[in-house]
Amino acid sequence: PLSATDRDVIKLNLVDVMFSNDDRRIQSVLAGALEIVAKHEFPANWPSLLESMIKHLQSGQWNKVVAVFDALNPVFHKYRTGFKSAELWNEISYVHQHFFPPMMTVFQAGMTQVKAGGGQKIDSMLLQALYLIAEAFTSLSSQDIPAFVQDSMQEWFGGWMTLLNLPAGVQVTGRTTQFGEDDPTEVEKLKASIIDSVALYAEKYDEFFTELNPKFVEAVWQLLTTVDNSARFDGVVTAGIDHLSAVVRKPWNKGLFNNAEAQKQIVERIILPTFAFVNQMKKILNSTGLNICDATLKARMKPHDAGKLSSSFVASVITTKKASHKLLLRTRLNFFLTTEK
Repeated sequence: PLSATDRDVIKLNLVDVMFSNDDRRIQSVLAGALEIVAKHEFPANWPSLLESMIKHLQSGQWNKVVAVFDALNPVFHKYRTGFKSAELWNEISYVHQHFFPPMMTVFQAGMTQVKAGGGQKIDSMLLQALYLIAEAFTSLSSQDIPAFVQDSMQEWFGGWMTLLNLPAGVQVTGRTTQFGEDDPTEVEKLKASIIDSVALYAEKYDEFFTELNPKFVEAVWQLLTTVDNSARFDGVVTAGIDHLSAVVRKPWNKGLFNNAEAQKQIVERIILPTFAFVNQMKKILNSTGLNICDATLKARMKPHDAGKLSSSFVASVITTKKASHKLLLRTRLNFFLTTEK
């Protein structure tokens, strides 16, 4: 095992060494090392970590912002599933106090740049930074709503709404990576991550989210009904279905969907196309005799997502007293579900 002196030397120099090289591959390796050290040393034995990271976060360079979150997000991710304890909460509170204010400053700077481009032209590195900020936001909100967010809900979620409404054809500049036709781009990754954050707040902190909830339901709903069946949008669709499923389970949210046209559109434009894809894939793969059906479906949209939304939808949304509406919707679903072999 390393001596205490050796550990101190590593902690003193690791961050600076990571940022002394702009090669993303080298930074990634060093970020992995940072995650390992932080798991055992942060925050009690490495209080300077956030201070060092914040210095680079405030550099005004989006590549450095990306590097900061690439290194810290794996450290923060444990807050999503960590067992509640005084030790864990003390660590989270420490991060909230020291990291949320500069993170919000960087977020505000990013949104200023997005709006300056009219939402039509955005730098790739900026999109990557905003995606990683959204990931950190979810991690840091998973155990309890940060007080800093309570005081700035409109600013955070106003920004998320702006980004969620970015047009599909937004021009991304400065790309260094080529995306295939089915590969999610920076835009899809960002939107999926934002929807995850929105779903968390809608389900866990609904008392703070009441005013914003209908607006995001509408935005996510519209997004789901406009994307196509390309694998590029799998993450967005899965996150969107999770969000709507969480919303419809709350009895007080039934009014958001309680009209025949809304129910009809959800069934026809979201649920059924998902099942259609699963059914089509099964038929194609079975006809080839290849035993890769399960792996292929897992690599694409999870078939249980559509079932989850449809069951939540039928149980919680279809509450109309008009028998004709109820019969129509149940017939549409039952026909498709019973023919999906």
